[in-house]
Amino acid sequence: MTQEAIEAAGAPVEGSADIEGGNYEVIRSRLVDQGRRLRQRVEALNDKRTDTFGGTELTVIGNPRIRTENNCVPRDILQVGGLLLFGYEVFIGLKSETKVSDIFALHGFNMTDDGGFDCPPAGLDATGGFLQSEQFVKEIGNLYKFTREARLSRLDKRPA
Repeated sequence: MTQEAIEAAGAPVEGSADIEGGNYEVIRSRLVDQGRRLRQRVEALNDKRTDTFGGTELTVIGNPRIRTENNCVPRDILQVGGLLLFGYEVFIGLKSETKVSDIFALHGFNMTDDGGFDCPPAGLDATGGFLQSEQFVKEIGNLYKFTREARLSRLDKRPA
């Protein structure tokens, strides 16, 4: 391309005063500008969606801490009989057997006077003791005893 064609196309000429920084600054400023325009478009779309379908603002209203005996990762929460059933993926370490209490925990869910939340432990015998049934304890024990890679991935509530 000739110099006149480059200038007519709007491309900056080598050594032009239009570029006052390196390539990084030019690319960064373009990306920031594109991000700003994208954010405006997303906000406009969200406003239109809210006007059309209505909506509620999701906000965090509490952050209670659940203490566990073992090093574990929470996997799922389910409401059972007015309590919260927590299911964990547990790293037992040197323990020889995995118990139901290592994988599952029942907790209450109460609002405190200051507007926060409290989740006191309820014990496995709460809500009829279904976590302590002989068959369930045996099945969980065998599962974790004979299946080394057994992991809890989610909880599912089914009608009795």
